[in-house]
Amino acid sequence: EAEKLDKDELFQKKQAIEKKLLEFRVEGEVREYHPGPIVTTYEYYPHPGVKVSQVASRSEELSMALAAESVRIQRIPGKSSLGIEVPNNRREIIKIRDLIESDSFRNSPSKLTIALGKTIHGENYLTDLAVMPHLLIGGATGTGKSVALNAIIASILYKATPEEVKIILVDPKRLEFTHYDGLPHLLCPVVKDPKKAGSILIDAVYKMEERYHTLGSQKVRNIEQYNQK
Repeated sequence: EAEKLDKDELFQKKQAIEKKLLEFRVEGEVREYHPGPIVTTYEYYPHPGVKVSQVASRSEELSMALAAESVRIQRIPGKSSLGIEVPNNRREIIKIRDLIESDSFRNSPSKLTIALGKTIHGENYLTDLAVMPHLLIGGATGTGKSVALNAIIASILYKATPEEVKIILVDPKRLEFTHYDGLPHLLCPVVKDPKKAGSILIDAVYKMEERYHTLGSQKVRNIEQYNQK
């Protein structure tokens, strides 16, 4: 596992940022830095009179000074500072187990709490799938789409019992989800035939419409309110 940035390295990069910008008569200082698993964000506070564009236009020069592949510069909402994101020389490996065993995950009330990783500041990133009815995951080859999907599935398996949640998995490639076959959380075996996937999804739509009718007849808006009656 990659080691986290030490204080000396953080301080050296802070000085390098200030020095390089000063060469272009851009005055300011880095007051805080937030190490994350992949990038470290340096909070740069420009001196009065310095325009944002004067800093943002120097991303290439900062990349060279820091020996970084690229540097991203953007305003930090609610602050009078700019965030300078610098890729770490060593990436931290994030284990799904560490997220699932965290107090924040254990204490989350929703049975559909999912652990997606960490923020750029190194904080656990959890969210509730129940409030994400339209979720699309995309990206180029090798960017972690399958890793994200497996993290979502693992989170649900650890958070909810088979009686509380049923899952339908469609895997036409026959590579990503076959190892989940046989788990009690599955409503049916992993669907590998694209033709069968269509009928399974139609059944899911019928079930959804049936539940909408049930919720409406009970004058409730969601399954939590229904279960409380």
